Amino acid sequence: MEFVPPHERATVLARLRAAGDETRRAVLAAGLPVAGIVDAGRADGGPGLERFGGSEGADGRVTVVRIAYGGVGPGAPRALVQTARWDATRVESGPLRWMVEHHLRHDGERLSAVAWHQADTEMVVDGRAVSASLVRAGECWATRCETGGAELTVVARGWRPDPVRLVTIGDLAAVFDAPRPRPELLRREPEPILPELAREPYRSLVETVLAHQRRHREWLADGGLVPELPAYWSTLRADGSRDEWLAAWAAWARTAQAG
Repeated sequence: MEFVPPHERATVLARLRAAGDETRRAVLAAGLPVAGIVDAGRADGGPGLERFGGSEGADGRVTVVRIAYGGVGPGAPRALVQTARWDATRVESGPLRWMVEHHLRHDGERLSAVAWHQADTEMVVDGRAVSASLVRAGECWATRCETGGAELTVVARGWRPDPVRLVTIGDLAAVFDAPRPRPELLRREPEPILPELAREPYRSLVETVLAHQRRHREWLADGGLVPELPAYWSTLRADGSRDEWLAAWAAWARTAQAG
């Protein structure tokens, strides 16, 4: 979720559409076999119909494709299937726990407030059982296996199949065409700068940024509510003092590095 001034909304949406078209072309041209959940749209507990959930690249080629499911409305089941091929690259996914931590943070949960569990398990991929690892934390869980040169990771919430069943998607172009939620561009009204901050704007800029960085480090360490800049920050983006504030921040940063 991101604050976008109303007069910039159309431009931002146009850029998102253009970026989406370019991503579609790159992913389909890569020819990477992509896994999805078997019978994900079942009315008896599946996480919902599939849609494109993003991609990544490394060393000039597509290495990761994600397929998303559900997640519409509070408490709705949701899942994400990530297909990755890291061969001939300098990149890897990292520990499976990191995937769970990432989703807990963005759900606003404390990492230290949930019970963690790790175990060996199995996934069924194209009808064949494959050894896998499992990490569970509260209601969030992730499982991962390797097969056919691909690393397959599933992370989910509100849905607990046993076992996880995946299948290679036959028509990836149809997944791109599936309806998906539009990004939420938050219309938050800018607030005026507090008088006590306006008296020393340069100092206030530095203190605001440093406080936000501190909260962000705490969030990375243990989750919780996603830290946001104060509402008056958008006023700085819109008024004429923005350049002065940014110049002051740059000057302070140079001084801090020199000292």
